[in-house]
Order: sequence, then C-alpha cells, then structure tokens
Amino acid sequence: MNDRLVGVFGRANEKYEGVELHALVIMGNHWHALLSAESAGKLSAWMNFVAGNVARIAGEHHAWEGKVWARRYRGTVCVDRESAVRMLAYSVGHSAKEGLTRCPE
Repeated sequence: MNDRLVGVFGRANEKYEGVELHALVIMGNHWHALLSAESAGKLSAWMNFVAGNVARIAGEHHAWEGKVWARRYRGTVCVDRESAVRMLAYSVGHSAKEGLTRCPE
C-alpha cells in the first residue's frame, strides 16, 4: 500500500504543473505535505486528485465502505521562508511527537 500511495503523489506531481511537493510524511491515519502552488485552483486540483486516489487505495486495501476522509483538508499558508521551515520541522517531527518513533531521523 505504501508504494501505491507514494505513486499517487508522484503521479500528481507529473499531472499538475504549477504545484511542487517539497516534503511528504505519511502516517497511519493522515499525511502532511509541504507544497508550493502557482494558484489556489492548481492546489485544489492537486489535492482533489491526491485525496480521491488515497481514499480509493486505502478503502480497497482495508475493504472499507463509505467515506474515508472525515473532513476536507486543512492548509496552512507559509508566507515566508521562516514559516516554511517551521512547517517542515513540524511535519518531519510529527511521528516522534506522536510517539511512533524515537526521533525524526
């Protein structure tokens, strides 16, 4: 399943020019990504593609029926390099914060 999920992100990067994936952290029940986008519309299309395909893959893998996502994605705007670095540190350190690993490495 992990390979298929990573493939979705790779395909999204190929399909949607104007959106760049800088970092990706996939957890057991959610994921974090640091992205830049030329426009809100391009970001929305990229997220729709990813969310739909991830939901389909997870649903097939676990034989789930019904909705996979409880709510729409929540994005945080990074207005400068400092805020982007803070968001990257948060995303990369998330598994350690949740006690799933001892350290981000």
